[in-house]
Amino acid sequence: MTYGKLYRNVAIDGDHVSGEYVTTRDGEPVGFADRDPAWTSFQAYAPLLRISMALDSHFDQANPRIWALQDGYGSPGFTPEQGWDWSGIRDSTPEAIEAMETVAREFVDDAEFLRRLGVSS
Repeated sequence: MTYGKLYRNVAIDGDHVSGEYVTTRDGEPVGFADRDPAWTSFQAYAPLLRISMALDSHFDQANPRIWALQDGYGSPGFTPEQGWDWSGIRDSTPEAIEAMETVAREFVDDAEFLRRLGVSS
């Protein structure tokens, strides 16, 4: 079973991305707790969205490399007792986000980023 996201109505303005997404399982939209799939509005900082895409689609390869660069918990690569979560990446310094995005680009290049968002280059 593979989970991901399907995007629509996406607009990109510099590093700001907005639109709607739905969660997918094996490529098909799914809802939570057996409910009908629901499209959710989103706004995102493009580098963080690319990092998220790399983690979603290449978790085993991307996660250890990206996680080692985050500094959202105060020091690079630190994992608190409860384990890692998105806030460690989201709350990282701009320098750490730039380094994580560099790794993410190895898995999700510009063409793939736009393809996943359903945007023509």
